[in-house]
Amino acid sequence: MKRIFFLILLLLSTISCGLSQRQVHAQAANDIAVAANGALPILLERYELAGDKAIAKANTEAEAEAAIAQIKADWKPVWDAWETLRITQDAWATALKDDGDTAATLKALGEAYCGLTAVWPKHIPVMPLDPLQCEAPVTP
Repeated sequence: MKRIFFLILLLLSTISCGLSQRQVHAQAANDIAVAANGALPILLERYELAGDKAIAKANTEAEAEAAIAQIKADWKPVWDAWETLRITQDAWATALKDDGDTAATLKALGEAYCGLTAVWPKHIPVMPLDPLQCEAPVTP
């Protein structure tokens, strides 16, 4: 009797623990969103800090304005890449919800993430977004 109960319990736990590919993708989408949302405040803080430092160093209003304009120009690729990542994450989530082409949207998300890491500020550690991976640049 104990053996049958154990086998039934084992079978039920195996069935309930088995996740479909869509469920795995949904969990990964959630994990990526959580990681990205956790990294955004760090980026914003560093962006604002750069502006504060530039203003503090400026001797004139014109110098401050020029420094802020340069910071905005330096960070524009980061914010553009961030927006691309956000859009592709939304597309992946929609594809998962609507039984769309998850492979294509996941590929686009990976490309968007790699685009973001390419312009990521060097003084800030890059946020890892498992399962997304970018190939390391080949150096001669």
